Amino acid sequence: MRSEYSNIWETHQCRPHAYGHTWSAGYELASGMLHGHAVATGMGFGAYLSFCNSWITQHELSRILKLLSDLELSLWHPIMKDTETLYRVQESVIEKRAGNLVAPVPKGLGKCGYINEMPYELLDKRLREYREICQQYPRQGVGIEVHCKDIGLEDPATVGNVNKDLPKDDVQDSGALKNCLQHSEKMEAFKKGVTDQGAPR
Repeated sequence: MRSEYSNIWETHQCRPHAYGHTWSAGYELASGMLHGHAVATGMGFGAYLSFCNSWITQHELSRILKLLSDLELSLWHPIMKDTETLYRVQESVIEKRAGNLVAPVPKGLGKCGYINEMPYELLDKRLREYREICQQYPRQGVGIEVHCKDIGLEDPATVGNVNKDLPKDDVQDSGALKNCLQHSEKMEAFKKGVTDQGAPR
């Protein structure tokens, strides 16, 4: 929290708590994944990138991946085979982060470093290498109850045509994510009540 409180207006983008959110934000909806699983894939991949930079050891990488896997979170999702999509996400992130990638990754356990350059060819290479590592874990690195539909929610991948460019057999057929939308509406009403009337009793 020290990092966030000292940067409350986001005057810079060196934000350790964004670990796992750099690439996953671009494929979370398209894959229909739950947020935690999507971020976990980004955390695992980020840990591997850190290992490739000699910022963590093989043992530390294994500890991170094993922890995520033991928690039944995802290390990998098939959508990560689409390097072009991830690279487009990366370009969008760079634009959002004022021209810098600043992808937070472990630099030693409990510490943070930032990756600021990731050319397309290197991203593709690292994704393929990371996939091979994930194959060694239970379920080939895929978690338990990975998708919204796995826990009874409708598939966000069908909302707003987010998957309009994907092959039809990659798109799960569900309606709008009514439960989440209803929850959002309730939260908005709650916030309005707090603003208009003060704290609820």
